[in-house]
Amino acid sequence: LVQNAFLKLATQHFRSFYALCRDAQGKIEDLKITQEEKAEIMILTQFKLEKVVYCQDTIYSGDLGTVRAKKLYPDTTGSAIDCSQVELRYHMAAYFKVIRLGTQIPLIIQLHMFKNFAEKLQNAMMQLLQSGDQLEDLFHEGEDVTNLRNSLKERIERLSKARQLLKKF
Repeated sequence: LVQNAFLKLATQHFRSFYALCRDAQGKIEDLKITQEEKAEIMILTQFKLEKVVYCQDTIYSGDLGTVRAKKLYPDTTGSAIDCSQVELRYHMAAYFKVIRLGTQIPLIIQLHMFKNFAEKLQNAMMQLLQSGDQLEDLFHEGEDVTNLRNSLKERIERLSKARQLLKKF
């Protein structure tokens, strides 16, 4: 989606400059691959982090208190095993309430595919434009664009002459 939007913009704005358009599309493709790899690594890291139960987390502690306050499970005054099972249920309920993986993945994708992709593309395009030796090749217009421009210039000249003749008449 992001790649298609950037490719469309590059084609739309650099259509007249074939070499620049081709280089921009190449940069977009390269950045897309790089950003996809980084996002995948971040998502895998996030999955690994979610496998760790971190009891000192203040959010987890707060949710554990909330779950205990709701008294979802009956209090047992029986054996230590029953008490441990109830306590474990509270911890499991609090942990599943706190799992943030569902909200983290869209944020990771948004970070890598939108923000970082746009910044890196902007930097790559600036570097491309600052390479002085390639500028003439990059901004070389296609033959069709040159012919169209010359045709339009000739038309403007003819219309200007016609206007002058009409003015004198």
